[in-house]
Amino acid sequence: MKTTLTILTLFIILNSTFSQKKAETNSDLPIIKGSYLGQKPPGLIPEIFALGILPNPGKFALGINFLQEGTELYYSQWERPFPQIRFRKIVNGTWTQDTIASFSGEFMDWDLTAAPDGKRLYFSSKRPLEKDGEPKKDADIWYVERIEGLWSEPKNLGLSVNSDSNEVHPTIAKNGNIYFFGKHGPNISVTKNENSNYLEPEKLGDEINSDSTDLDPIVAPDESYLIFHSRRSGGEGENDLYISFKDIESNSWTKAVNMGKLINTENSDYCARISLDGKYLFFSRRNPVTESSDFYWVDAKVIENLKPKELKK
Repeated sequence: MKTTLTILTLFIILNSTFSQKKAETNSDLPIIKGSYLGQKPPGLIPEIFALGILPNPGKFALGINFLQEGTELYYSQWERPFPQIRFRKIVNGTWTQDTIASFSGEFMDWDLTAAPDGKRLYFSSKRPLEKDGEPKKDADIWYVERIEGLWSEPKNLGLSVNSDSNEVHPTIAKNGNIYFFGKHGPNISVTKNENSNYLEPEKLGDEINSDSTDLDPIVAPDESYLIFHSRRSGGEGENDLYISFKDIESNSWTKAVNMGKLINTENSDYCARISLDGKYLFFSRRNPVTESSDFYWVDAKVIENLKPKELKK
């Protein structure tokens, strides 16, 4: 009887140890290696990105941002009780599992965009202005800075840009100019950076804005183009992606054009982002079957192909 109990006790200990090790190593989860989640680079026709790897099914995942040459990933995910910012990165050659970013998860955070140098992340949030205050009823633009490899506490962009209305969808150029949705109705505005101070936001002209809702801009690091989505008439579907190019010499924007049937579909195509290495255009597309969204990506050469001839060098 004593021998039987000893064997049974040993079995329980070994089984418990095995289960613990299995949980610690996440052996049931796929091992992913390589930049951009190990995905094969796309061509000039958009392809679905990382299906079955990112937690897309049944959830709205928007604004995908790759940093550090495609080895670090941030994006917004809409789920109960509120939207949050999630991330993954490569550690010891392997991608970590999806988790909430260190600066998110407590309040409504979404619409993340990385600065061109990857040292700041800008996002929309309804978090309180004071540490122990109540969450805001409207959204402001916030940012975090990378300091010694870690992200700082979120910082509000300030009253020169934010107000009691919604300021969302921030995107920043190398010179510090920030383009965003809000401040001047359902259109896109820009706040210019002057000696590290932000000036009063200006609404962009009719070349970009329309009578419809124009939102979620993404600007090129050198401000040579601006991509956004709009539900204006004459499009391919619900929301379409549009692009406007900047004539650097005249400092003026071209008339925004629909990015065409290669990019846009009868469903909503929206929330464009450019990888920091400039190689890929990412965007989200509504999936009518799952009633959620999927990520797509395409070679960024499609942008150059849409540029007016007179602006090509």
